[in-house]
Amino acid sequence: MAYLAQQAKVPVKLMNSREDEMRSLFMHPATLHRAKGALDAQGRLTALRLEAVSPASPEQWEPGYFERPDRMDYSTTEALTAWDFAYRPANLDLVWVKHESQVPSGWYRSVSFIPNVFAVESFMDELARGAAEDPLAFRLAHMHERPRHVAVLKSAAERAGWGQPLPEGTALGIATNQGYTSYIAVVARVARKDGVIRVEKLTCVVDCGLAVSPGGVEEQIYGGLMWGFGHALFDRMDIKQGRVVQSNFHDYRVTRMSDMPQVDILVLDGEPSKPGGVGELGSPSVAPAIANALFALTGVRQRSTPLSLG
Repeated sequence: MAYLAQQAKVPVKLMNSREDEMRSLFMHPATLHRAKGALDAQGRLTALRLEAVSPASPEQWEPGYFERPDRMDYSTTEALTAWDFAYRPANLDLVWVKHESQVPSGWYRSVSFIPNVFAVESFMDELARGAAEDPLAFRLAHMHERPRHVAVLKSAAERAGWGQPLPEGTALGIATNQGYTSYIAVVARVARKDGVIRVEKLTCVVDCGLAVSPGGVEEQIYGGLMWGFGHALFDRMDIKQGRVVQSNFHDYRVTRMSDMPQVDILVLDGEPSKPGGVGELGSPSVAPAIANALFALTGVRQRSTPLSLG
């Protein structure tokens, strides 16, 4: 725009149409995860391998980004690095495979936490079921020296009524993640009524250390939960013969007010010397929490998003 204004000698303002934005700009990169785990006779997780395949997205708009000594893209491996991976089996192998796409890609809220947390928390739920263990207890059993993480999990589960009798046709699912030196756990409650499944409630507990403005923290988390909810159930872009199919909101479904479940948020009074971030903390655990609840209700495991309530 600056170049055009300089040449034309007048101010220039360019605006993308919604169709241009949908079909021509950057999209969240598609990712693929392969996970394997080993359980011993007592149901303990003895080995876990998780392989994430995705583009190094910044390379597309920042040439040379990937030319660094460690050859890593840390915006692609969030939740998969040694310091922010929540679980510690005896044998752990986390792998990232760089695979570029012809589709222009970029990041949206919560960056690579979105796909990586979905894979990790969905698979931990599968492992728990394979071990015939409660999904909450299974997670806690494989967390070591993470008291803040354990605390948000226990608090969210208790607040949501985990382990208590539920009405017929109702189920809970749980998921958690660390990010931006903060911790969060989300419990989703789903129910089938008159043959229709709905997400009824999201219960969320956050430890961000010092919450300078607790009300602001709660609002950020609510926005993140809403964003994650939309991603979990609606966000979908299809590409056929090299062209994006969706063009506007008539064929790209977004979350509506009538879709949103009840939301319960608790911000813990954390360690004052350890303030953390919350702007992108709330989104990643929503999709796996809902997916895990859907499995508990239907017995069908959904391994890709958007999820189906059908």
